[in-house]
Amino acid sequence: MEHEIKGLERYFYRRPNSNVIMLARIRGNANEERLRTVLNNISKRHLLLSVRIEQAKDGRGRFKSEGVPPPSLSVVPWNETDGNAWIEKTLEELQHRFEPDRGPLVRYTLLKGPELSYLIVNCHHTICDGLSLVYLLRDIFTYWGNAEKEIEPLPEAPILADNVPSSSSIRFYHKILISRFNKQWHRKPKVFTEEEYKSLHKKFWKMEGGISITHWHLSEQQTTAFAKRCKKEGVTVHSALCTVFLLAQLEVEGSDLPYLRRTAMPVSVRKMLSVPVPEIVCSYFSYFTITLKNPGKSDFWENTKAIQKKIKKRMTEREMFMVINQLIKLHPTLIDSLIFTKYHQLDNPIAKRFLKIVGNYDVDTGINISNLGRFEIPKQAGDLVLEEVIGPSIYREYEEKYLGVVTVNGKMHFTITHRELVVSTRMMEKIRDSVMRQLDEAVGL
Repeated sequence: MEHEIKGLERYFYRRPNSNVIMLARIRGNANEERLRTVLNNISKRHLLLSVRIEQAKDGRGRFKSEGVPPPSLSVVPWNETDGNAWIEKTLEELQHRFEPDRGPLVRYTLLKGPELSYLIVNCHHTICDGLSLVYLLRDIFTYWGNAEKEIEPLPEAPILADNVPSSSSIRFYHKILISRFNKQWHRKPKVFTEEEYKSLHKKFWKMEGGISITHWHLSEQQTTAFAKRCKKEGVTVHSALCTVFLLAQLEVEGSDLPYLRRTAMPVSVRKMLSVPVPEIVCSYFSYFTITLKNPGKSDFWENTKAIQKKIKKRMTEREMFMVINQLIKLHPTLIDSLIFTKYHQLDNPIAKRFLKIVGNYDVDTGINISNLGRFEIPKQAGDLVLEEVIGPSIYREYEEKYLGVVTVNGKMHFTITHRELVVSTRMMEKIRDSVMRQLDEAVGL
């Protein structure tokens, strides 16, 4: 497998916070040797799990599949009385620095107890999105429980940059602006070295430290009741989630922070590409940010219908591919310059101007709601039982909260990653309680 990384792939290539994490909570005595065998075999099924990124002299990067070591599995003994150990380990993994030029861009940790364990999957955003990790955990658990099942390799992932619908092209003035930036950057381009990336990573996490995770879930009965009520009211679960979290934020944090009304929404573009994409590990998503009005009506479902109407207006093909198309056309090292400029590792007038136009990456969004949808994963793998799937967990310095929502085997899980200095765990717990109270009032959970 070999192709140039472009667009969103490039955007996440060297960012210090490009890790995407999901966990499986497993009941039973997890056999680590069996797990190692499964992980090695899974890398043959999902080809991007066995790549590295080679950077050329001009700064362009390409996926390479030769010379990549097998996946890393760390086994950490766990005392089950320490219930928050999985959170501490996840936060540690969020700050792990991958070595893209060496690969692979995935690593695993088994937090192992006598009867209860957590499998932590940490994958670089350049090769995965949230859906990828659900598919990956499903495959791991499927093959873990069936030693005789033959590994079925999936086809090579279609190249995103080559399969964007032509009808989604960016507006003319965006093309002109990007062309001007590229020309100005070409006059004195900057290619960042490995040592500069290491320095940036260290500085980023020194400035952005103090990350926390708040997690909870609905029971199967609550999840079913929520989904049924949404269907009855003619709204999507996602629209209802946007509504309840907006209301909870405003109730707990107040309305003095305008950015609390801004909600980011990742969107899978797998079904929109020219070439169909199977359930494969790859990075095929886009996102947009929407500013919601302060709810003026008291009825939860009326508010939800108004929010859904606004979301639908934004979900056009051009909107879905706007970020992807803009980044594809930008010079790759100019994309890199954003994060270096933000953390004062680069003093370049073009990069500074570019950063200012895209928003300086200060906190400008209340919450990112990544709702992956509903999935069924085998509950039993030999004598192991899958109890929960948790995540995705991601940290974005310009979003106050990142909410990963996934419904697996009938239970909806909420995982919020946040920075203590911006929004504390105590405040997050109040937001959680507000969400559950409002859902109870609206649905009768």
